[in-house]
Amino acid sequence: MVRGQMNFKRLTLTDITIDIPRVPKNKWVDRSYGEDVKNKWESSSWGRKLIVQKRRASLNDFDRFKLMLAKIKVSFRYTPYCVYPFYTRVLFLKALPQNFNRSLTSCNTVLQRSGVIKQELAKLKKENAS
Repeated sequence: MVRGQMNFKRLTLTDITIDIPRVPKNKWVDRSYGEDVKNKWESSSWGRKLIVQKRRASLNDFDRFKLMLAKIKVSFRYTPYCVYPFYTRVLFLKALPQNFNRSLTSCNTVLQRSGVIKQELAKLKKENAS
């Protein structure tokens, strides 16, 4: 990036700083910038958000389709059974892990035993996290 004037409205301050003299030459700025500043920026939440935005913008149509399928699979795994219409029940049961309690399949049973489902989902989240 070429050094130049910039409007204050377009600037935002961050906690990342570098030590440079008052009127530095380009070589001083380049020397003090280094990889450390870049790593700090990429590890900040703002930098991570921008990286994700760029990655999503670079997806092609097939990648967006695969991402959609992955999101559907995750939502089937963690959403209560009775929310889905009849034609998706087969997909939901296939998406569940084998150790999930399949006796809670009717909508009435799910509504009556919501505490049991919360326990089952908590177990699943712990297993997936480890």
